[in-house]
Amino acid sequence: MFRIAVYKLTTKLILVHNHPSGNTNVSDLDKSLTNRLMVVGQLLEIQVIDQLKLENTLHIAKKMKLKGMDIKTISEITGLSPEDI
Repeated sequence: MFRIAVYKLTTKLILVHNHPSGNTNVSDLDKSLTNRLMVVGQLLEIQVIDQLKLENTLHIAKKMKLKGMDIKTISEITGLSPEDI
């Protein structure tokens, strides 16, 4: 994970990983991995400044629909076509 950062002489890094299931809860594994990667960053003198979790857009749209949001608004927010929602 840090190989390209070291190669490019990066001093700061943002970690990104996905949660295709749509489950946005932070798991113990997420916490553990993030802590370990921050330690690695410190050893390499690369500051880990943030971590982003990506979700499946369709899953988010379905959640919005279940909460009563109209399809047109969901389409505008997510970029999905009304047919896909």
